[in-house]
Amino acid sequence: MTKKVLAGFLVGGAAAFGAWQALSADKKKQIKQAVADKTHDAVDYATDYAINALDLADGMVQDVKEQAVDKFGDKFSDLAGSVKKGADTVKKSADQAVNHFTNDDFDEQTAQIREELAKAQSDTSSQDDIVIDKTTDASDEDNDAASQDDHSSSSDQD
Repeated sequence: MTKKVLAGFLVGGAAAFGAWQALSADKKKQIKQAVADKTHDAVDYATDYAINALDLADGMVQDVKEQAVDKFGDKFSDLAGSVKKGADTVKKSADQAVNHFTNDDFDEQTAQIREELAKAQSDTSSQDDIVIDKTTDASDEDNDAASQDDHSSSSDQD
């Protein structure tokens, strides 16, 4: 079958070539023009079809978008607002951190802290602290209780 199809193409091509060569120049020009016109018409038709299909698809997408906005518009806008607010907060925090490390004078702050600590230490050195030691009271009570037990047991033995 393949050989017959190939033979048919060869015979048909040879016949078409022979017929083309037999035509006059004016007739060849008319055929070329007709083929060019049909090709141009086919390309125009295909382009129009593609444009119409794209318009329909765009219209359908737009309809779906409008329905989604109508249905979920408030939620999307709230979500977008929340995301924007969070992004602004993060940006503000980042800017503060950058400003802190780039613009603050750490030497001056350190000197101020040292002065405050020195002043606080000199103020407390003149005051006596009250020390409450719970362990010494407990051991004194234990000693008092033990001595009372010794006195009572010695009086019982007599």
